[in-house]
Amino acid sequence: MRRPAIAAAGLALLGLVAPAGAAASPTVTASASFAPDRLGSPTALVYAFQIGDTSGALPPPLSRVVAMLPAGSEVDTAGLGVCPSLSALAQMGASACPSSSFAGFGSSQVAAAIGATLINETAALTIFLGPSTPGHTVLDFYADGTTPVSEQLAFTGTEEPASAPYGLSFVVNIPAIPTVPGAPDASILSLKSTIGAPNAAYYVTKRHRRVLEHVKGLVVPKRCPPGGFPFALAFSFTDGTTLTAPLKIACP
Repeated sequence: MRRPAIAAAGLALLGLVAPAGAAASPTVTASASFAPDRLGSPTALVYAFQIGDTSGALPPPLSRVVAMLPAGSEVDTAGLGVCPSLSALAQMGASACPSSSFAGFGSSQVAAAIGATLINETAALTIFLGPSTPGHTVLDFYADGTTPVSEQLAFTGTEEPASAPYGLSFVVNIPAIPTVPGAPDASILSLKSTIGAPNAAYYVTKRHRRVLEHVKGLVVPKRCPPGGFPFALAFSFTDGTTLTAPLKIACP
């Protein structure tokens, strides 16, 4: 598996190295919405987060993100194609997956400190439906950094049950992003993504006629509690720190 590119930006690390004795603690800001936001309707989840550190240094590398969706959320992948395997995606890139398995897109910013220099890159993110089992939808993520070095990363998110007020979650384990021998792994600074395909469709044959069926994908709950849909992102870092960003998605 190839690693995501970390493009040398040639930026001095002034202001990004914590003073001696400074306490480091990661911070997170996040946002989320449904598009469109209609009760009981197919939708896309649009979310974003930014990670910093109270010390001014780079935050520790991210190891896991758990997205917790509101109770009543549904995932219906009937009619979608399937990316054959995560290993095929890692080796061949997006061409390994049929276009019918496309499930979302986004981008991420990654940075690393190499000596006294900060290097960074923005990588494109493509999401495909992976081989799933009932109740455990799998999403395969493909991060593609191209400038100035072409390197890639593939990883998986799995649907799991979640405790109230949430109904289901997607657990995404993020592999380490090595840089050069002896240097710390790279840190994810931000990510934004859209997951869901409310406009996707496929043909089926009914009574000897080809009929266009629309993919449901992610479905908005049929009821919205007062104050909005509960949503949360939970973050785990390689230094053992955990953070949770509770959010509300506005009712229609």
